[in-house]
Amino acid sequence: MTRLAARLHVGLLLTLASALAPVAVNAKVFWRWGRGAYVQKLQAIGAKQAYESDVTVNGVPGRLSVLAFDGSLVETTDRIVSVIGTNGVQAGNGLLIGTLPGGSGSAAVNIVAIGLQQRTLVFHIAMEGTPRDPAPWPIQNAPLCPGGHVLFGFENRDTRTRLAVVRTAESATSVRTFYDAHFLGAGWNLLTPRSNSLAVFMKGGTLCCVLASEETGAGAATRVVVLEKPMAAP
Repeated sequence: MTRLAARLHVGLLLTLASALAPVAVNAKVFWRWGRGAYVQKLQAIGAKQAYESDVTVNGVPGRLSVLAFDGSLVETTDRIVSVIGTNGVQAGNGLLIGTLPGGSGSAAVNIVAIGLQQRTLVFHIAMEGTPRDPAPWPIQNAPLCPGGHVLFGFENRDTRTRLAVVRTAESATSVRTFYDAHFLGAGWNLLTPRSNSLAVFMKGGTLCCVLASEETGAGAATRVVVLEKPMAAP
């Protein structure tokens, strides 16, 4: 990995963490605000730098918690799985996704863990109500990739940040080619070296990140994470 790529990976970690909630809270405040057994269990095994925010998830109100582990996803996967179990969990190529049962009267909880350099960022997303399936496509500056099924997407209106997780039968290379053509054709600047997995684009104060990860095993497909974040003040 080049020095530029390493710096962008670290910067992307910080951007994701700060973008997805309007207020960063210290540990004491988070322990007071923290909701959900999974969040508390993840903290108990070392997760830190926690954030919380009310969001719209799959078209219904939800609650987002963001936690971070020191260490790569490879190093922390076993610890995360010890909390969330293996049922409904897919992992590989820097991305872990799990759908977990919610509490009484609650919809399922979605867990997304992204490996970024020597950090692992965990998104804990709890929905209130019945989510739409497929979820609405939340990204404003890019279309859904060919064959994409939106597993979930959310919007934080305070930060105007949007994120979607998609599953498609297309390869990671095809996904990257599709989004390269879209963004570069629309005048966006590519900030990362070319690879099939991660691409970061910038235009007019808005950042868009695309992460594609191919699954393994029978029925394997490609999971795609698309993040859209205005970096400039409204």
